[in-house]
Amino acid sequence: RKQGIRGTLVDALLGTARVELHRGNFEDAQPMLDEALAVATQALDEKRIAECLWASGEIQRGLGEVSEAGGFYRQALERFTKLDVPLG
Repeated sequence: RKQGIRGTLVDALLGTARVELHRGNFEDAQPMLDEALAVATQALDEKRIAECLWASGEIQRGLGEVSEAGGFYRQALERFTKLDVPLG
């Protein structure tokens, strides 16, 4: 049950961060995403960790940090691949 509550918290933080990301408010999205990643990591929730890493890549891309974005995308893809999560 604890992981369920953590998962819900990660989903809420990640969802709010994505809203800010789509609004172009990258600096506002980052703290929420950092917290979501920390909670997902504590819960050992690989899928949510991958989702947070992907969103971190989106933020870095939006900030013009293409190389850093690529690193986040690669980390996310590695996790998605291990989990056999379909992409696209």
